[in-house]
Order: sequence, then C-alpha cells, then structure tokens
Amino acid sequence: MGSDGKAAHQTYVVSPTLDESAVGTADLLDVAALDITVPDDGEVASAGVQDILAAAKEIAAGEPATDEDLAAQYALFAAAIHAAQEHAAAEEAAGANLDQAQADIKAVAADYLNGLTDAQLQTLAALHGFEHPALVGLNSTTSPLAYWLNPAYPDDLPSKMAIAAKAQERYAELAAGGTVAGMTLADLQALEATSAAPGATPTGAGSWSATPEQVDAARAALTDAVATFTSADEDTAPTAFAAMIDAENRLATAACPEMGEHLAIAQAAASHHVSQAIDGALTSANGSDLAGPLVAQAHADGRLTDAEATVLEPAQQLALLRVSTSAELQATTHEAATHRAGQLAEAQQLHAKINKYAPLKGADGLYLGADPGEIVDFAQAANRMYVLNEDIASWKDHAHGAGKGLLATHTAETAATASASTLTSEFTEWQKSVPVETLQAAAGELGLQHAETASRMHARSYITAHIAEYAGGDLAKDLIQAKVAFAPASPSPTATPPAAAAASAAPLPPSSLPAASALSAPPSPGSFKAKQQALVEALKHHQASHGAIPARHPDADVAGWVWTPGPHLALGGAHSKTVYTAPDGGQWMFKPDSTGGARAAAEAEASQVLHAAGLPTVPVHRATIGSRAGAVQPLLPGATTFSANPKSWSQADVDAIVRTHVGSWAIGDHDGKPDNYLRTAGGGLVPVDRGQAFKFFGQDRLATDYHPNAAFGDLVSSQAYRAAKKNTLAAGVRIRPEAALPTIKAFEAIPDSQYRAMLHRTAHEGAARGAYWAGPMRERAAARLKVPAAAVTPGQVAAEFLDEAVGRKQRLRADFADFFAAEGIPGAHVLRHG
Repeated sequence: MGSDGKAAHQTYVVSPTLDESAVGTADLLDVAALDITVPDDGEVASAGVQDILAAAKEIAAGEPATDEDLAAQYALFAAAIHAAQEHAAAEEAAGANLDQAQADIKAVAADYLNGLTDAQLQTLAALHGFEHPALVGLNSTTSPLAYWLNPAYPDDLPSKMAIAAKAQERYAELAAGGTVAGMTLADLQALEATSAAPGATPTGAGSWSATPEQVDAARAALTDAVATFTSADEDTAPTAFAAMIDAENRLATAACPEMGEHLAIAQAAASHHVSQAIDGALTSANGSDLAGPLVAQAHADGRLTDAEATVLEPAQQLALLRVSTSAELQATTHEAATHRAGQLAEAQQLHAKINKYAPLKGADGLYLGADPGEIVDFAQAANRMYVLNEDIASWKDHAHGAGKGLLATHTAETAATASASTLTSEFTEWQKSVPVETLQAAAGELGLQHAETASRMHARSYITAHIAEYAGGDLAKDLIQAKVAFAPASPSPTATPPAAAAASAAPLPPSSLPAASALSAPPSPGSFKAKQQALVEALKHHQASHGAIPARHPDADVAGWVWTPGPHLALGGAHSKTVYTAPDGGQWMFKPDSTGGARAAAEAEASQVLHAAGLPTVPVHRATIGSRAGAVQPLLPGATTFSANPKSWSQADVDAIVRTHVGSWAIGDHDGKPDNYLRTAGGGLVPVDRGQAFKFFGQDRLATDYHPNAAFGDLVSSQAYRAAKKNTLAAGVRIRPEAALPTIKAFEAIPDSQYRAMLHRTAHEGAARGAYWAGPMRERAAARLKVPAAAVTPGQVAAEFLDEAVGRKQRLRADFADFFAAEGIPGAHVLRHG
C-alpha cells in the first residue's frame, strides 16, 4: 500500500466507460488538459487500493473546460473507482480490511461528485441516459444525481432506479399540464435548451406511422377508454381495464415527425392520466382479477413468458405490458421474473434432496452417513432451502399465479418437507453415535475456527445453527465461535497416559480443593475472563434483541392486506390502539392518525431509518383500516416492559441504550421512557412507539436536561447517564461512548441523497399538514431566505426539514463526542478518532 514516498506524481491506466458517441468529439487526448499522466500496465498491476484512489483524486482535481472534457474526466474517474474495487477484493483475500477499503472508495467517489455543480451533474447524467435530470434534486442541497452517477454503487440499485423513475413521473405530470416545484413544461424545455423531448418519437418495433389526425383520434380514444374504466362496475372493469391499456399503447407507439415535441408531450400526458386512473386499483382485493384477462391474452400472444405470467405481481405485469414503462424498469422486471422462477426451480431440487435425508413419512430419524462431507452437504442444503422458502414466501402470495402451477407445487413441497426445528432435533439425536472428530471436521468446513478443540455440544450446535441460519443462527454461530475461541484446548481422550487417568480419577485431598467462594467469585474487572463473559453476553443480547423482530414486509404488500379484528389488549400510551390479525396470522397494533397521515408517515419512515442504521426496530407501515388512516406494526410475542431501575441493567443493556440514544437523537424522538422499551422473551431490548419522531425538530437539544415529555416519565437514556454520574448503575457497569460508534458509522454510511429520499414523504406531508415541527422549520427557512414567514412555501419548509435531518446525521459523531465530554463521561475522545 502507498508509494513509499518514491513517486510524487503517479496515475494509472484506466479505460473510459462512456460510449464515445455520447461524448461527441472527446477522446483520450483531451485528458492532457487535466494534467493526467499515464504509466504502463505493470504499474497498474502492482498498485494497491490507496494508490489507485490517489490517482482517482488526481483525475478529480482537474478542471474540465468543456462538456467533452467533463465526460472524459468522469469516464477515467469511474474506471479508477472500479479498478480500486477490484483491487480491494483481491487484497481482502490477503487479509486486508475490505470494509474499510470500500468505505474509502465510496468516500473518494462521493467527494468528487458532490464537488461538481448541478449543471455538470445534469450534463453527465444526460450523457449516461438519464432523461430530464433537471427534474430531480429540486428540494435538495445535495443533488440525487451525485448518488445516481456514483460509480462505487451498482447501477441496478433500486434506490438509483427510483431517482430516474421520479424524473419520468414529474415529466409526465408537466406534460399533463401540471407544475413541479413551480416549474412548468415550458420552464423545463428552457432549462434543457431543446425544442424536442429526448426519445419523443418511437421508431422501433411496434411503432406505426401516424398522421396528426390519427394521433388526435388515438388521444380521443384513450380519453374515452379512461372514462369507461373509471366508471366501470366490478363485472365490466377487467375488460375496460384491458381496453384502456391497449388505447394507451396505441398512442405511445405512434410515430409522427410532423408533430415534433407535441407528440412526446401528448404521450407523456397520456401515461400520467392512465397511471392516475389505475392508482390503487391493483392493490385492491380484486387486483389480480382486474388484470387477469389482459395478462392471459398477453401470455397467449407470447408477450409474457410463463414465468412473467405466473410469478409476478399484477403491477409488475402491467409494467411489462405498458409501452410507456421505462426500458430500465422493463429490464428489471424481466430479471425479477427470471430470478423468481429460478428460486422455485432451485427450491424444488433442495426439497427433493432434504426429503431423501429426512423423509417425513415412513422414516425414523435421518438417512445420513457419518461422513463430514455428507453432514456439510445436508446442513448447507437445508440452510439454502429455508433461505429460499423465506424469500419465496415474501412474494408468493402476491403473485398473479398464487396457488397455481409452480407456486402451488412449491406450497405442497414446503408442507411435505421437515421444518427447521424438526431437522435440528433429528440431527441432535442422530449425532449421538457419531465420533466427535467427525462433527468437528464438519463444523470446521462450515466455518467454525479452532473446530478441532470444540466439544461435541459446540460442534453439534454450530452445525444445527447453520441449518437454521435464516432465523438468526448466524448470531448463534458467533456465540458458539466465541465460546470455542475462549475455551482451553482439551487433550484427546486417547492421549491421556494410564497413570494420569488413574490420578485424575482419584479424589483430591481437601487441602487441594479451591474454596467455595473462589469457585463462585466473579472475574476481576479487565481480566481475560471478564472480557470473555462480556463478549458472550453482548452476543446473547444482540441475538435476543434482533432475533425477536419479525421480518419486514414490503410497504405495498401491507397496504393491500385485509385485516380482521384481533383480541382486546391493554397496550397503554396516549393514543388509542387496536389489535388486528394480519393475513399471516400475526397480531398487529393499529394506531389511528388524526393528522391526516403525517404522523403515520413519520413513524413509518423513522422505523426504516433506524432499521437501516442497524438498530433493533419493529417495522412500522402506513395503513388504512376501514375508513381510518394510521400506522400498523407487529406485536412482539412474550415481550415485557423494561425495568425502570438502573441497578437492574446489565452492561449489554446500557450499551444498547447508548446506541438507541444515537438513533433517537437522529430522528428527534424524545419519548424514550421505560414503557417504550420492551424486554424480549430472550432478554434483549427493543425500543417501540416512535410516534413522536421528528416532532421537536428545530427546537430540541442534545442534553440530559431537555425533556419535553417529562410529565409522562423520565427518559431511559437520561436515567442511565445520571446513574453513571452518581455511581448507581450495577457493579461493573458503565457508560461506554464507544458503544455509540457502530450506530454513528451506520448513519454516516447512508448517502445524503438516499437519506433525503427515505424522509421525503415525512417532510412533504408534514409541511403540507402543519406538523408540530413545521413552525420552527418555517421560521428557519424565512431567516435563511430573508422573506416573511408567511411567504415561505410548504416545499421550502420541507426542504428546511430535510436539511436539518441530513445535517443532524452528518454531525452525529461530533455531537455525541461533545455530549459525552460535557457529561464528564470518560472515553468521549474515541468518537472523534474511532
């Protein structure tokens, strides 16, 4: 790594990724103006990640004079970033820290792109196929295009595609006569300095030559089709729906050069009106029936494959059948169908394999050979099968062909295959007669380090944890690994000399036995044994916290669920709550939202943010039950209220409280009283009730004396810090500032543009509906813009909110270092350097 001070100016050969036709007259000679030198291939081969990043920084330091220079600079920079990622993977095999290398690579890429102007970002985005780049980043200080163009992240990320989709959606709205952030279609055309929208006239397969009169007729036919669909009853809706899509496609494939940009505008407007007409229709109870005839005809015509007609949701199928769908989304949807069909085929093979090892009927135990390789094959096949089953379950019931064909077969196969608990129980019984060396060898192949020293129990437990890894066994494996690593090596039974064996069997004289107090005495603080116990307890606590959280469902799936009344439970809190039973049989809590959806949006998006930051978080979703809008979240079976007595808290509890405090401050939640912490059945800790997320944004402080809800109970975090000052925590338990680092780093790793996107709905709905924080944000915006508060628009209020959220995320490390230092808690400096 590094150049050992031997090279003062060094860069590396990289190939541009930009198509030459997209750069115009630019070629590699243009980079001479950027002061870039090029060594031979040997220097590239011997370069390390930091060397290549140094070259990338040199490339980024150039100041391109023209768009062509900018395109060439970006192409070279992107290739350097990709080369650094390849070298990082190679260096990982040699023991290097891949996570740190990837973080460095992403930081260098973000610095370059965030340093470009909006105009430069829009130019690059347009050259790389992004349509209407001026329509994104309207309410952001950091343009989402910087993230979309970032070569350190894959191009097919859903978050990148969402940015492009938002631009298309806004263009369609403009084309339909609407405005976006005060911008009209004419304003956009002036910004783009073009008289014709890109890609306006279809000329490929399926297009037809139309006169202006024919285009007008197609527009009129579509208007009639939309009106017919919106007024159709349940019996005629499917036919009217198919006719509307056909009419939209007829207009979308028209080619009329005489109309120029007017045709593109008409087509975009049609897409917008049709999207509005079907908005919500496919998420209704009869969504599959509505799209059924159209899908069946498309399948019969060969426009949808067997997989696309079966394993996709109706909305995905519709995306494939609408010509107005972007090529990027079309490709992604095709890939989703192929991937799902592949999952079903692989699951079928694995079910057959496991049924040979452990048939449910007519069998007694496992048909498994006492061979390490066969044990490993059995464990890996079971692990993969359960992972696949869980993935398939997340989409199967919402697919158009639910209960039919391959999906019905998979359901039957799953029912006819042993569960994870059955397999682990059968393996536990079977292994009793197997030599421990065989189990150790199998566990070693599955990843257990120092497996040769593992006891039978640890080797067996590691294998069964691998079988059920999809359900949290990975954490169990970490715990077993810690126990094996710390356990003293045991001599082989066959290596014990007979004399030693006889001596060990003889009773020891009383004077040689340790005192009873010595056997039960806790390890001394800071000792190896104390650190061992702390590690094991932390792993247990982590597993008990995260393992209690139900799987997160897609928002669109939850929005389409049909709820049935559940049992009456006393759930406490200031807001009314009702329990409902979800389609999966689980009990969920529903909190109505009297703010028109703003509070539910805030709580739902807060749960997504905290989940992304790695904190144990109950998933919250927006939902409408009956006529009431609100938020729903699953209940945690067996959970109890957290003790309000700091003396009862373990070190793992206090570390979790510190991490939770970081997340709570990031989302502005100051309602973390003991009632809002749950002790899971396994002893973990899960905060709940984030209904006050962001409420006090703009007026809150990171301080133990700030508590806007003091009348309802003290904050757990403040209790912990005060108890530490008074030395009234349990013996040996302390506040560890370093416990905050994982959460702070997780927040720092979320790109600013992605963070804004995560909180977009909270910002705009809260601003429009006058959320509690809207007043302070309005005052801030007025002061910044130097206008009266009454003149600040809801969009500007939302932008101020997002600026505050991103700024708070960026300052977490410094803010908590200052906070711990002000509280007199030792070790605050680790946050600045950790």
